[in-house]
Amino acid sequence: MIENRNVSIITDMEGKTIVQINEIRFKGKRNIDWDGVKDYLKGFVRDQYTVDETGDTIYIGNPCF
Repeated sequence: MIENRNVSIITDMEGKTIVQINEIRFKGKRNIDWDGVKDYLKGFVRDQYTVDETGDTIYIGNPCF
């Protein structure tokens, strides 16, 4: 789990709820360490957030590809 996150819960044009990660960790890098990006995003898996306006719970799970 990542502590002190800067995230927002937003709704897209189709009404789907999205968790937006507002932290920019990899900006301006010419050679992006994709393994580092993957490890960073793994820190959000298995977490859940509550939408203040609706009380809905959003779970960030492992995608089923």
